[in-house]
Amino acid sequence: LEQLKKIDEITRLRKKKAEYLLKRLTKLSSKLILPQVTEGTDPNWHIFAIRVPRLVRDKVIEGLRSFGIEASFHYLPLHSSAMGRKLGWKRGDFPVSEEIASTLIRLPLHPSLKKSEMDYLVAALGKIL
Repeated sequence: LEQLKKIDEITRLRKKKAEYLLKRLTKLSSKLILPQVTEGTDPNWHIFAIRVPRLVRDKVIEGLRSFGIEASFHYLPLHSSAMGRKLGWKRGDFPVSEEIASTLIRLPLHPSLKKSEMDYLVAALGKIL
């Protein structure tokens, strides 16, 4: 409930941080896919996820962690979950979801993130990629 009292400020700060990260990460756009904000949308940036080639995703996550940056894969397709398998879904049933899931990396983004921390994250990603 306390967070809801501050939702406008939290959202404003998250947007500001996301815009800064997007601007800084543009220089790496040949090596990763950045989130796209389409016209007419207004994301709240509760998640900041980038995409990298499937074969390097886990190595990039490990590399970020070696720099002290907590990053993780983010998305497990529902059909791949225990319940999805129990309901009869199997690998290959939703190949687009599986491909996207295998390339996503969730980066830290919170209202108190400092520019110096975001610059450090971008520099670390540049070294890893």
